[in-house]
Amino acid sequence: MLPITSVRPLLYAAALCSALTACSPPTAPPRQEFPMLAVAGAVLYSIDLRGDDDMPIVTLTAPATLTDVARDPRTGAVYVVSSDRLYRADLRTGGVSAVGGRNMNALNALAADAQGHLFAGDEYGGFYRLDPALSVAIRLSETHGPEPLSGDLAAAPDGTLYATMVAGSSDRLVTVDPVTGAVQSVGLTGVDDIYGLSFRRGTLYGMTAGGDLLALDQRTGHARVVRSTGIRHVYGLD
Repeated sequence: MLPITSVRPLLYAAALCSALTACSPPTAPPRQEFPMLAVAGAVLYSIDLRGDDDMPIVTLTAPATLTDVARDPRTGAVYVVSSDRLYRADLRTGGVSAVGGRNMNALNALAADAQGHLFAGDEYGGFYRLDPALSVAIRLSETHGPEPLSGDLAAAPDGTLYATMVAGSSDRLVTVDPVTGAVQSVGLTGVDDIYGLSFRRGTLYGMTAGGDLLALDQRTGHARVVRSTGIRHVYGLD
């Protein structure tokens, strides 16, 4: 048996530990990571980054050709765009509902940042912030980018937007300031027709129109082929 003089410090330490645990703020549960989505025609696909188990999820009943897809990481809400309209998509039924159309023209890129803010780009290299509540696109800059937009945007964890632009036989990876719309070249990817971009666990992934899944170097722009998904006519990635 321990002497009383030894027991008291142990009891005090246990009580203090319990009090500190009770007073410490609760740890927030990790945010759910949703599957990567690709849109090809009117079909949404789930992309398997750990293997090759890609599969169609739903065919959307959109009234126009869809050019990209994005998901709000906070709520899981899925948005798609046509050239002149923003829609919210129901993955259970395939239905879509228009939530925006003002000041939208030739859109071919869509992204959501960590706070759920939506951004879009057009074929001419213009960038916008979309406000579903007001159904309007707000232009970030009065000038277009230096080159036509290839086909997607993706928001990095720090809020920086990445985009691919057409630069001859290769697409160019660029960064886009989400406030001013200023474009900064990162480098040539060595691949053309990169119509999809998406961040997952700090890695920037891309997808070509022909369904090649890519990993892009955020420092140089170089694109490495991860594998072929077999999906054709890809227009966007989330």
